[in-house]
Amino acid sequence: MRKLLLCAAIASVALSSCVKEEVDAHQNQGQKITFDSPVMFSNENTKANVYGEIGAVTENSVTYTYPKNEKFVIFAVGHEDSLESWNDGTVAGFNGQALTYDRDVDGWAPKTNESKYYYWETGRMMSFAASSPADLEQDHWGGANKRTYDDEGLHILDFQISADASKQYDLLFSTRACNQTAANMNHAANYYSGLPVRFQHALSSIRFSVSNSSEESVVLTGITISGVKYKGDFNENITEDGDLYDRTEGTGNVVPEWDVQNDTIVNPYIAFQGNIAFVSEPRYLSQLVGEAGDSTNVCNQLLLMPQELPDAAAITVHYTVNGRSNHKTIKLKGLKSYKRIDNNDVESGTINSWEMGKRYTYRLHYSSETAARDKIYFAPSTEGWQDVDIIIVDL
Repeated sequence: MRKLLLCAAIASVALSSCVKEEVDAHQNQGQKITFDSPVMFSNENTKANVYGEIGAVTENSVTYTYPKNEKFVIFAVGHEDSLESWNDGTVAGFNGQALTYDRDVDGWAPKTNESKYYYWETGRMMSFAASSPADLEQDHWGGANKRTYDDEGLHILDFQISADASKQYDLLFSTRACNQTAANMNHAANYYSGLPVRFQHALSSIRFSVSNSSEESVVLTGITISGVKYKGDFNENITEDGDLYDRTEGTGNVVPEWDVQNDTIVNPYIAFQGNIAFVSEPRYLSQLVGEAGDSTNVCNQLLLMPQELPDAAAITVHYTVNGRSNHKTIKLKGLKSYKRIDNNDVESGTINSWEMGKRYTYRLHYSSETAARDKIYFAPSTEGWQDVDIIIVDL
């Protein structure tokens, strides 16, 4: 199974575009079609290093780069004038192809079965979109030919979130890079550049931290999430074609959404198993999956299906207080959210769903005021993808 690094950011991929007609697309003429090194667009200055999410963390930096051992799928059409409808374009020879990093061009480049490059076509434009990763695991995919692209954008059928957190992946879809030509490129003798297409997260991210304001010795031993939905169909829903791409709620022409099936996961998602002490300052759980010292199988969050939270959806926390075993279960739906203002928590709403592209951080806090009752409360919020107000749950 592929081992991927994760990062808490919205992705951005740099793409080059346009192909010659098939008769000369493989000839060594003009400029090669190359896809520049995809880079992670930093939505927040967050450095989460998470198994399964696309991106490799650069130390001491907020820059994230797309792993050179990773592949993404490209969709492309050619047209004489500006793009009016994706379906009106001529499908490029590499449409739907999985692109691999090519050291010869220091980027991602589509090639024929004969390992020949594609080249720009003089006088024509190309438009592109992408999805990542290219080779999802079978338990995610549910079969072949489930990812397609047309005038309404990306479609994914029967996507499933693996019950094994170590097999979860950051599913990405991109905006369109429309009306590209060779003139947009910066090709020198030994240099190839591309044009940006921004990736967006299609799933929800669930993260955890712990803190202890009591004098007790509290140790976390396990976290599970139960009663949530895990499979569905994704549609990007581009309602107006051409080069417009606007996700503004209520007025935009792109409304990506999941048609989530009602089936809930049979066995709970195991978010954490091990031993980690609650400390005075909030401490993120950097290792939810994998044995200690196994850096190839480490994550600090789950990547789960966006959904209206079922009534039965719950988190169960296992912990010890001064060596005594305890566990608490809290339902997720309807938790109140709070804004942190001048060191005070001010109620701002309720959380009834996990939304696409948002990161929810559940802070498990052991309180001195209720130590006699072994009280734990949850304060989930989102980080890095798109912030959501803090949610405090009083047990």
